[in-house]
Amino acid sequence: MRRLEYIIWSRMTDLMQSAGILLLSALMAVAVVSCGGSDDVTTPDTLEPFPPQPNTDRPIVFTGRLSESENENFARTRAGETSVPLEEFPDAEHGHKTFHAWAYKNTPVYTPDVVMKDYSVNWTSGSAGTTTTNSNGWEYVDQGSGSAVQDIKYWDFSATDYRFFAYTGSLGTSGGVSYSSASAPASVTLSCSYPDAGAAVTSETPLYSKLWYKTGSDIATSVKPVTLEFLRPIARVRFMFTFAEGLSYGRESLLDIKFSRTDGNNVAKGGTVTITYPLTGSVTEESWTSTYGDPYDNNELAIDYYERPVPSVTPLNALPTTYPNTPQKWYYVLPRKGPGDQGSFTLSVVVVGGDPKTCVVPAEFMTWAPGHDYTYIFKITVGGGVSLDLVQVGINSWDVKAAVEHPVYNW
Repeated sequence: MRRLEYIIWSRMTDLMQSAGILLLSALMAVAVVSCGGSDDVTTPDTLEPFPPQPNTDRPIVFTGRLSESENENFARTRAGETSVPLEEFPDAEHGHKTFHAWAYKNTPVYTPDVVMKDYSVNWTSGSAGTTTTNSNGWEYVDQGSGSAVQDIKYWDFSATDYRFFAYTGSLGTSGGVSYSSASAPASVTLSCSYPDAGAAVTSETPLYSKLWYKTGSDIATSVKPVTLEFLRPIARVRFMFTFAEGLSYGRESLLDIKFSRTDGNNVAKGGTVTITYPLTGSVTEESWTSTYGDPYDNNELAIDYYERPVPSVTPLNALPTTYPNTPQKWYYVLPRKGPGDQGSFTLSVVVVGGDPKTCVVPAEFMTWAPGHDYTYIFKITVGGGVSLDLVQVGINSWDVKAAVEHPVYNW
């Protein structure tokens, strides 16, 4: 019984001590308010929490994606499959598992300040989450060897802004990538050359990223991986024919097809593409220019796009490189900026014999942006004439493994 009385007395003593502390605190608060000498001082009903302070030891983390559309419809993981960013370019046998990143920040003291210089960022299957700098399978820390081993980089929340860009391939190799270092702007030159036949692009063809830009306050509010959106520095072009109702003939009756620049100069199938990234100022998007190669080579597009005809079709011209042996023909071309770069194009075709029929496509329709598909549709009219029926522009991932639906925009 005495032990129970001791426990009860001990609990009561603790409660009285706690009550005394609370009373003393309340009296001190009243004294502080009274000494203020102001009738305007009020006590809020609820105390606002302090704003969250950024963690100054937050590492920079990367992820890479292959751009598929302007609406950020990136290549994503399919159900039950492992999707490797960039590895689907251009097919199952070839892919990019490495990109090279450059990063700059602007501060009140340094403008611009180099954060990363040609950092190698490598993707490894199953590695996501194994280090503090690898949340998506991409790692840059401890890549390289000897004095070139890369160290970890942390966000500077006092910076006014950060700018990242990247490319695939290696400097000075067959990938054809070069980098020019200047205070502002920086530029990356991608050399893209394709055979006249327009064969599928290989893994050696480099990619470039859009400029990743965020202010220091944006980064401090939400620290997320740097998601670089990659593009192919080329475009794809095709042209095809449709036929007016009631005609007694079809594609098998078209001969001597040519779709080329009206001025007779080269269709830009190979050359160089220069991507320029602004490092300072209010411009926060990359720009591009292209220079084609030999002006006297590859000066026409001679194969139209069509589905494979039925075996019973007997073409008037049975050469191996013509209808019906070349279905679904796309041409890989350099991006071009329209009227100032290449002018108008002229289609010429012989319809059921006779003289060639022509149709001119105005220069304003001949702008080819990187990563876009362009389709020119010509209609064979009653009487054997030809006219421009439609121009379609789409943004396409060019995944050759399976048919993919893509948005198409009519001009």
